[in-house]
Amino acid sequence: QQGYLTKPTDIPVYSYCSDMLNAFYHPQNNIICVGHLFKTLGPDSLNGMASLALDADVIVHEFGHGIFDHMITMAKDEYISFGNDLMGALNEGQADYFAHAVTGTENLAPWMMIVQKEYIKKLYPTYYDRIKDQTALRPIKNNLKLDKDFQGEIHADGSILAGALFDIAATAGRIETLKLWLEPLTKLKSDSTD
Repeated sequence: QQGYLTKPTDIPVYSYCSDMLNAFYHPQNNIICVGHLFKTLGPDSLNGMASLALDADVIVHEFGHGIFDHMITMAKDEYISFGNDLMGALNEGQADYFAHAVTGTENLAPWMMIVQKEYIKKLYPTYYDRIKDQTALRPIKNNLKLDKDFQGEIHADGSILAGALFDIAATAGRIETLKLWLEPLTKLKSDSTD
């Protein structure tokens, strides 16, 4: 067994493969696609667009999605959609925590927050109201609670799980907490319905 996956798995990363102001893991193609931001940020920008590949938090977060997808898909023998629902929020939260566990940062994607603030404000006003004073896109260290902070948007709601895992890590350690989260996923059977 190779870590938590039953076989070694490559997940290629393609920088600048999308005109999106985002990066994403594509489960059907098993790739990470990195978009760009519309702002010139010095010599690392490409035609006035800065690649999100410059932000390590973004890349590691997307690898977290790939790991989660491989574990769940292999256990269930089918593709599971991660849309705007609780499963999507769990996927986002664990990917945020995965980035924290690997990098040690408490504030994910501060660079993205600087460049994307107005974009977020326009498309996700409720989410923006919650994050407008933050210095990073998604702080892992937070005081969010499920009963009062659930919004029905997977990125915002995923922050609740990431914060809870961060709190556990204060006692158990970053990597031990990651293992505590991932280990149960390896126990899923292909006929599981939960």
